[in-house]
This record gives sequence, structure tokens and C-alpha cells, in this order.
Amino acid sequence: MAVKTNKGGRPTLKDKDTVRKLEEAFTIGCTAVEACRYANIGRSTFYGWMKDEGFSDKMEVRKMAPVLKAKRTIYMHLDQIAVAKWWLERRRRQEYSLRSILRQEIDFDDELNDELFAEMDRSFEKTMSMNYAGRQRKN
Repeated sequence: MAVKTNKGGRPTLKDKDTVRKLEEAFTIGCTAVEACRYANIGRSTFYGWMKDEGFSDKMEVRKMAPVLKAKRTIYMHLDQIAVAKWWLERRRRQEYSLRSILRQEIDFDDELNDELFAEMDRSFEKTMSMNYAGRQRKN
């Protein structure tokens, strides 16, 4: 590959160190904004570089790394009952989620059941928000 000579203008920020920092940031699950800050470049610069198909493909592969690692971790622990139940509740919601099981067992035509589901939804949302708030305090 021939080396391009600079014919004036502003020098490029796209060097090996900057690209390495972007790859590193995406590999650990950073957003584009976080990756750009870490690499010390602007978002518009980054998105301009993303027009280059080779660069774009490289970044997309790095962005998928945390997802693939998480999926691999789940797969490796599917022999544990809690992990297996968690996976089924999320991947096969129609069959295994607690909410769909309850809805299959209760007749929807009754007003009392509508109130019951409304209360269950409120309780579920409250529990989820408490769990989220608890995780935020730990971090």
C-alpha cells in the first residue's frame, strides 16, 4: 500500500494510537461518544471515518465483542438451573415468562382480573425500579 503524502491542510488524527483507543473502548462496551472522548476525537470526525467501509467493519466487530462475550458466558453456565430459567424467561417469553403464565391461567373478561393485572404491573414496575436503584447505589 502506498503511503499518502500530506499535501497541506490539517493533519489527520487517524493514527494507530487513536484507532487502537477506539477499538479498546468499543471492546469494553463504550458508546460512540465515550469512545470518541477516550480517543480524544470529535464525534463528527469519528462518523466521518465510519464512511470508510474497512474502518466501519472493524469498529462494528469491536462493538459486538461485549455482546458475544455475554452470550458465551450465559451459554457456558446454562447447566445451572437459575441461569437456564433466566434464559428461558427472556428468550421464550411466550412460554416461560411469569407474566404470560399468569395471563394464560386467568380469564381476562372479569373486571377483577383487570384490576389484579394492573396491580401486578404496578408491583412489577416498583420491584424493577427498586432493583435498578439498588444496583446504582452499589456502583
